[in-house]
Amino acid sequence: MLSRCPGRGLSVHRTLLTCVHRHRVRCVNGFIKDALAAKPPRDVRRFCGVKVEFRTPEEKEEFIRQRIEESHRRAASRKIYECVGCSIQCGRPDKMMVHMSECCPDLLVDIDLESVDESNIDAVLEEAAEKEGKLMDQAIFLEFQEPTMLGMDSKRNSAEVAQLMDLPHDRARLLMKRALKRIPLVADSDPIDVVFEDDAMIVVNKVPFIITAPKHRYAGGTMVNRVIGHLGKEPFVVHRLDMNTTGVLVMAKSSRDAAAIHYHFRHSTVNKWYLAVVAGLCPEPKFSVDAPIDRETDHNIARTVLPSGQQSLTDFWVLDSNPEMELDVEGTNRGWYAEQKDRTIASKGVSLVLCRPKTGRTHQIRVHLAHRDIPIIGDEIYGLEGPWIDRQALHAWAIAFPHPTSSEPMQLKAEEPNDFKTVLKNLGLTMPKNVDLKARTLD
Repeated sequence: MLSRCPGRGLSVHRTLLTCVHRHRVRCVNGFIKDALAAKPPRDVRRFCGVKVEFRTPEEKEEFIRQRIEESHRRAASRKIYECVGCSIQCGRPDKMMVHMSECCPDLLVDIDLESVDESNIDAVLEEAAEKEGKLMDQAIFLEFQEPTMLGMDSKRNSAEVAQLMDLPHDRARLLMKRALKRIPLVADSDPIDVVFEDDAMIVVNKVPFIITAPKHRYAGGTMVNRVIGHLGKEPFVVHRLDMNTTGVLVMAKSSRDAAAIHYHFRHSTVNKWYLAVVAGLCPEPKFSVDAPIDRETDHNIARTVLPSGQQSLTDFWVLDSNPEMELDVEGTNRGWYAEQKDRTIASKGVSLVLCRPKTGRTHQIRVHLAHRDIPIIGDEIYGLEGPWIDRQALHAWAIAFPHPTSSEPMQLKAEEPNDFKTVLKNLGLTMPKNVDLKARTLD
């Protein structure tokens, strides 16, 4: 069916009216708005004057498909240039030179920027990339390798490297960041306990005494390095566990899948459950701790409850308790937090607690339990160390979230490690065989 547009007197198919004028003009109730707008480009006017009728829905779909393919072909044929210093992309040689003269002018020394055009910009960028590679090698040497050779106690910081290289601080800092990414992460051959794996992600049962990810790209000995040894490529870390916390740890296999999982973490659609063995008896079978957490000023790692902190909420359920267990035995030691804050730690009684953090603050479960004077057994900072276990008795037991590609709901569990099972046995606690996690999800 043809329609006549009163604004321009064009006869076109009704389904194409909005498409034809989408660049500057919109049709509403048959009248053209914005009468003073510039005329459409010539190719659009020619198209407006052509009668296009679709006899079947399939013809319409094919027409739309062809126009989309044509648009993609035009985009693919368009030449794009990338800044050597920061990877920003631009479609015009002159604009790229203007950007690089501000971003990384040290790469354009002795180059006449006004003479750079489409005929020679590739050669200019290739020469700049060669200079950038040498600068990256120099930066790595000055920050890490030379301090080791000179017997320095620590590596140089970015400000010191910038001064030695005679570069602006921001430029040297970005140079170092990009240089480190060129260094492949170390692949460790240590075995991993795979809880779940598919094309989108891998979920592992983290072991104690190692951190989640390396502090530097050339360092190994972390869960990420073990996963690299298993996958043959670098995974994308979507969340972390403390060094001495065991349990379920999720890593994505692509940036797209990582972004999808991060979305659920940001919007609180991820449920996590931890198992903790605490000193003392809990006041109620179910309770919550809503207390803001901030950094501890007198300790470089510890956190504490302060009004200035971030809002933090954790739910707790008591799974088992042993009121007769004596804790005042030889070899016990109160953690730093208990000593500095003069917190009370029970000398008798232990409990097995299921924890569900509703927020994701550092040390959240450990801080909240210590704040309620039922700290975790074995926690050297917040709890009570003793002969029962040589780390905090905290295990990331289960996690639930939608699959990053199919959006199907998933619930994954990581079996408790042997030292956790041993501490339960030695303290007279029993892990229930069936725990209904559906009743313990986010409200």
